[in-house]
Amino acid sequence: MKFPSLSDLVSKSRNSFLRFPFAILISALGVYFSIKAYNADHWHGKELDYLYEAIMTCALGLPLFVALTLLMERRHDKMLMKAGIQLLASGLLVLYYLSIKGHILSEDIVRFFVLCAGFHFFVAFAPFIIKGEVNGFWQYNKTLFLRFILTALYSGVLFAGLSIALLAIKNLLGIHVPDKYFFYLWVSLAGIFNTWFFLAGVPESIDELDLSEEYPKGLKIFTQFVLLPLVTVYLSILYLYIFKIIYHQSLPKGWVSWLVICFSTVGVLSLLLIFPVKDKAGNTWIKIYSKWFYIVLFPLIVLMFDAIITRIKAYGITEDRYYVSLLACWLTFIAIYFTFSKRKNIKLIPITLALCCFVSVYGPWSAASVSIHSQYGRLVAALSKENMIQDHKIIKTSKPLKDSVSTYMMDQINYLEQNHGAKSLQSLFTENLDSINQKTKKEPDYSYSYNYDLQNMIREKYLSEVPYIPIDLNDTVEIHKKKNVRFESTKVDKTPDIIKGYDYMMNVDEDLNDFISNFPSVSINDEKGNQIRYITVFNKDTKNMIFIDADLNKCFIDIGAYVTLKLKAKNKSLIPDNTTYFYYPEDSLIITKETPEMKVALKIKSLDFIVKDDTISLGRISASALTR
Repeated sequence: MKFPSLSDLVSKSRNSFLRFPFAILISALGVYFSIKAYNADHWHGKELDYLYEAIMTCALGLPLFVALTLLMERRHDKMLMKAGIQLLASGLLVLYYLSIKGHILSEDIVRFFVLCAGFHFFVAFAPFIIKGEVNGFWQYNKTLFLRFILTALYSGVLFAGLSIALLAIKNLLGIHVPDKYFFYLWVSLAGIFNTWFFLAGVPESIDELDLSEEYPKGLKIFTQFVLLPLVTVYLSILYLYIFKIIYHQSLPKGWVSWLVICFSTVGVLSLLLIFPVKDKAGNTWIKIYSKWFYIVLFPLIVLMFDAIITRIKAYGITEDRYYVSLLACWLTFIAIYFTFSKRKNIKLIPITLALCCFVSVYGPWSAASVSIHSQYGRLVAALSKENMIQDHKIIKTSKPLKDSVSTYMMDQINYLEQNHGAKSLQSLFTENLDSINQKTKKEPDYSYSYNYDLQNMIREKYLSEVPYIPIDLNDTVEIHKKKNVRFESTKVDKTPDIIKGYDYMMNVDEDLNDFISNFPSVSINDEKGNQIRYITVFNKDTKNMIFIDADLNKCFIDIGAYVTLKLKAKNKSLIPDNTTYFYYPEDSLIITKETPEMKVALKIKSLDFIVKDDTISLGRISASALTR
């Protein structure tokens, strides 16, 4: 074995850069943005406005530039043509960056991964778009596959070795090595070395690959003793499941679709790995496997369609269900083609997968557009059923809504806002939804959390029969600035017999200054397993705690009057534990209230309240609420 000299390494590195300059430069740019993002102020820094989007753009540019370079090489394009196409691709990447600039939505994340997959599939067939050369296509992808494994091994060993070297410098020599250097090392190896080393092994003489008959024995062993047993296990489980649902006459579970996808992926990969030797002597088992794989796939495709259609009918189309449906259609096409076609061109697999990726990311037929249309339609249907749509706009409910109905509406609104942004709901509202969250959201947010300001506005203005209590973030600050006396009532619970005469008990542990109204806070299962839901609301103006059941029956507990009439009036005759804590008899810590529809007993464990002159401010309450 001849080891390469330093001059050979430098020469190969230079040739790789000259061959793939745009790909290597954009990978280095991605490393730069990654390091900038690592060092940015994640709470107050404005840099994050563009860093994450720039990293995503660079990640897409790498496979795109590699695929275009290979395509232009095979077409023998002139240098000016190559430069023009690469610059056009750079312009498209800039447009992509501008399209996601700002707050990244879930649909942007999905679109990024689908585009990334599509560009990698493009790399797999880019040099073979025009000519047939099926064997050359296989040899080319075999080389890329083995090069990828070798590159990962080299990068992993280098990172482990250099990381240990840094630790040795830190622990043995006493030189300070910041933790961020390990990240710098990893991202540099993964982004620059990994890319450069991989590209150095991409075949140059692609025209000669079709004449090669080289086949690594390890691939056949891997396929025969690893992949095929996995295919057998998946197939056995899936067919047993088919027999089970037929016997029980039940609907298939949605999870079965992913198992069919796993089975199909492993099976198709096995077929691709053994493709060059399928017609050679001694490989009868390969012919049998190739013949029957797509035939046994048809019942599983039917099972997959049954599962996904059932979910779509019940819950509508989401991006996940869109792509599962798209994969089911793709599997159907591939199964029909390889079962009945005489050519059986394996290039069709990455080509059709790339087309599926590119078609599904933009346009009215894209995953995002179809998902918005489906879920928006379901929301409008629910609102129309409750007479909450007028002139294509949402209006306030004219009757009390069941908890299950309002919860369903908010779930639909939350899904659309979180995954597709406020723009997906804007046509339903007269308010400018983009400005709803501006009062509290001063910095970029990359947590993908719900917009609670939007939720509160919708509940207050359109869904709720209970007065909305806005949260004033300055309340607590102002209270602590006042000169006041703080009282807290506490006791040891010695009244377990109070449960008699009540059906359910729930805990109430809330800071009444920051109480968010109208959120289902308690969910209890009765003796039959039915879910019983309660909403607890605190009105800071009236100082009433309101208990609301699923039928919107309400029971008001006046905590303000309770503090004024009982606790404050009694504190002078009690001996304080210290200057601000007082203990009260247990019979003073139970508030009961009964209406024709509901009975509530609130057993207080502790209550914070502040007294200044005749003004009472309530703080945290910890209690048990018993209801009937």
